[in-house]
Amino acid sequence: MLKHIINIFRVNIGLKLISICIAFILWLVVVNVSNPEVTESVTIDIDVNYGDEMTNAGKSFTLDSRTVRVSYRVRTSQRSQIHPANFDAYVDMRDYSVTGAVPIYVTYDSSVSNLISGVTQQPMVVHVTTEDMQEKQFNVSTRLSGSTAEGYVTGTPVLTPSTVSLYGPESEIGKVSRVGIVIDVEGAESTQTGTGRIQYFDANDNVIALGDKVTISSEVQYTVPVYKTKSVSVNIPTTGQPASGYTLTGVESEPRFVQVYGEDAVLNRYNTIYLPEGLLDISGVNTNVTISLALQNYLPEGLYMVQSSDVTVVARIARQTDLMPGMANLPAATIQAPPAQQHPETTAAPAETTAHSEESAEHTESTEAAGETEIAAHEETTAHSGDTVHETAGSENSEGTETVVHSGSAEGSAESGSDVVIHYGTGTDGGSSDGTAHEASGGEGAEGSAGEAAEGNEAAAAAGPGE
Repeated sequence: MLKHIINIFRVNIGLKLISICIAFILWLVVVNVSNPEVTESVTIDIDVNYGDEMTNAGKSFTLDSRTVRVSYRVRTSQRSQIHPANFDAYVDMRDYSVTGAVPIYVTYDSSVSNLISGVTQQPMVVHVTTEDMQEKQFNVSTRLSGSTAEGYVTGTPVLTPSTVSLYGPESEIGKVSRVGIVIDVEGAESTQTGTGRIQYFDANDNVIALGDKVTISSEVQYTVPVYKTKSVSVNIPTTGQPASGYTLTGVESEPRFVQVYGEDAVLNRYNTIYLPEGLLDISGVNTNVTISLALQNYLPEGLYMVQSSDVTVVARIARQTDLMPGMANLPAATIQAPPAQQHPETTAAPAETTAHSEESAEHTESTEAAGETEIAAHEETTAHSGDTVHETAGSENSEGTETVVHSGSAEGSAESGSDVVIHYGTGTDGGSSDGTAHEASGGEGAEGSAGEAAEGNEAAAAAGPGE
């Protein structure tokens, strides 16, 4: 039996070897046709190992590529078993040199090591760019979004903390011009609190986004007080007295009322803002005095202006005039001293009245009784018509002036007698006190009465206040 087996291998050995080779070739053909080997590839992210060593040294680094493409060969029937998670790519920052080129290492799981072959990668190295890290502090600004409820206003927001620090690459920190938060106060009637969402703004005040390498020191908490508003008036006292012959007629402010806000306990105590003395000085002035004040500088503690603006205050100064006895029953009038050329002055000194003129003296002696009667009739007629009122004051000033008040309209009508004009004259001679001193500005309404009492008027002028 053994001999027979040995003879099998000895007989036709060449033919048998050829048969084996042909069978192997056929197997290879069958395998490659039904389950060929193909080339596949995956893209994976590059991890950075020992990057914190550069960060701790105050350096920031950037890779020119963050992914690598890995290629491999695998049988068609087995390629579904290969996944990107089976591969790992990384760079070791300890390999960094002045050239900036760092090799990329690719590894794969042992579970697929017998399924794949011909593993390659692209790229083989990455270039690393480094820059210094920077820390910079910023004040946190606020921007209110929306409007409070009607009759309410927001106070100054309080932030905790009011400043934050940014840490990151110089190129990133250099983009930031300011840091702020946006607070929504739409319809608010009470204090608003919360955590602000940090926003970064460039030099053009546009919102920008920063990379993940930039860190912020802390979150920002905000408190926005909301106050009621109130309208209050402004009162300012005057200091001193105006020039002789002038008086203060009133003080006006523009605006008359201002809007203020504050805590309810403070707001309820004030309806008027009283400014300190000494701001409005009218000492020795003879014209209006106007000043402009920044009212917010004079508000009581706890009150604030809704809109800061200046207040203009005017002290009205007018020439001082005194009403004479006997004029209390006259209608309301504007009293002023008219120019001498428009109203002739009336002068009559007590010593000159008895000898006013030769003609007046002779007439006085002959018609004294008749004159008195006609004067009474004239006064009765004038009082009845209401056109012209003549009064002769029986007192004189230090210069011997006599004041005559004419009441009547420019046309002397009985219905329009409202203006009162005071004439001031200086005594010179008796000739100036003639019939013109008693000409009423009334006109038509007084013509009849003046004509009927002409002789009485001359007698009254001749008699003067001496009688």
